[in-house]
Amino acid sequence: MKHFRILVLILVAVFSGLANGGEKVLHEGTEWTDVYVKGANKKDARRVLMVGDSIASGYFWPVNQRLKGVDCARYLTSAFVGHEDFIEGLRRTLRRYRFEVIHLNNGLHGMFYTEKEFEAGLKGLVDMIEDEGRGAKIVMALSTPVRVKGSGELNVKRNARIKKRNGMMREIAKRRGFEVSDLYTLCEGQRDFYKADMLHFNGKGMMAQGVFVAGVLNKALAETQVKYETGFEDGAVAWGFLNKGCWKVEDVGDGRKKALRLYRGHDGFKNIHGLKEYGILKGRSVGDFVLDVKVRRRAEDVCLIFGYQDSANYYYVRLVGNDSSWRHGIYRVHGGVEKDITLKQVVGAGLGEGWDKVRVRRVVSKGYIAVYVGGGKEPVVIAKDMKLRWGRIGFGGDGTVADFDDFKLVGERGDGGE
Repeated sequence: MKHFRILVLILVAVFSGLANGGEKVLHEGTEWTDVYVKGANKKDARRVLMVGDSIASGYFWPVNQRLKGVDCARYLTSAFVGHEDFIEGLRRTLRRYRFEVIHLNNGLHGMFYTEKEFEAGLKGLVDMIEDEGRGAKIVMALSTPVRVKGSGELNVKRNARIKKRNGMMREIAKRRGFEVSDLYTLCEGQRDFYKADMLHFNGKGMMAQGVFVAGVLNKALAETQVKYETGFEDGAVAWGFLNKGCWKVEDVGDGRKKALRLYRGHDGFKNIHGLKEYGILKGRSVGDFVLDVKVRRRAEDVCLIFGYQDSANYYYVRLVGNDSSWRHGIYRVHGGVEKDITLKQVVGAGLGEGWDKVRVRRVVSKGYIAVYVGGGKEPVVIAKDMKLRWGRIGFGGDGTVADFDDFKLVGERGDGGE
């Protein structure tokens, strides 16, 4: 068990300055961070992580008591969501331990930052969690309302800002496919939940929140299926790219409003292994899966990635046209070493010049990997391999140009391990 607390006392209530990297920092009167990881030395532990502030601290133990067979960890802080200390401290925690679900609630601090600054900070924090979270499910928790001292009435002015920030939380959740934990509505009509300061919660309030959050987390833990689909009409915020400048969501013609286009890979960039360029769907790690996507090759080949764990460990499928000097193939990059693992490929079943439907199917327990083109019932390329049993899904290329659209993934949540 690891439990440590960092307490920094600041003499001035609000101080404006610049951090080492030029970051704008507005300090609070008291700044603190509290990290607690139960069973930190267990490699096979099931864990959830609650990220938040003093409000999350209040409902932590009621939640902990209601999660059976799962260790409940916390990363709590007074820091604003965009604060470098918050982001880097949480990053270290995510790199040390794997969590199945992350419950994110930190909207009441940093009220002296503008809503624009809050939104930018929140997006940066969520991007980091998706990058470092190893496939953890993310739940966006809405901040609780504040009341007026004495009367106990809702603080209309302050709650208007809280609602704006909660709206930003909802919008990110909607665009990235996250669940929402609505603590605002839970507490809005419950004056008897509050302590005298009308900001924090008494035993009744903390218990009610704990029961509610435990229900959200238990539901998330029970859901083993991963589903995600997009036509890229809202952009590609759920994707991370090796070289962002090589990718663009744009009108590609053929009656399609939007699609994701890979421009020719970065000629000046040489990856040390595997593909020169790729884009990976964030935060969704799968074992068994079926992927359906429409592709259009604009050069010699199109590549689809699966089992992505990091830049040195993943699989990819290369699909080519009938006029290509290449052939279909399935490849494994493991420990930075690339290997062709193709068992069978069908000659003459290449991609056309327009849009093609592609399906990739994987059954991990059997090592089975099959790729279908054009809605065909027989695979055009097959492989068998069990080295990488889980990972994320994406697109790639090797100095090529290609379009991707109508992406649909259905899979079983993968085990990221330690």
